[in-house]
Amino acid sequence: MALPVDDAVASSYALLAAKRVTASRQPRARSFDLLIAATGHSHGAAPVTRNSGDFVGLDDVLEVVRRSRSQPTAQRACSPPKYHVGGRDNPNWHG
Repeated sequence: MALPVDDAVASSYALLAAKRVTASRQPRARSFDLLIAATGHSHGAAPVTRNSGDFVGLDDVLEVVRRSRSQPTAQRACSPPKYHVGGRDNPNWHG
């Protein structure tokens, strides 16, 4: 599902960028991270990141879910395993 960049996202982006400036950080350095965060923020979703430093100064307006490197990514956690035993006749084989 694609989320549009609309007026709500633009407003969230402006808020997050202003908060970054207040925290003595450059919003331009993390503009794409802020755009993703603003999209989630305007839709009530929290960004999940390994680098929470990208969101310093936003704690009072944005919930950030911190993920460690040891946790599996969503793709790895959701991908079906590939079984090669039995070939194409095996219903669990995804080749």
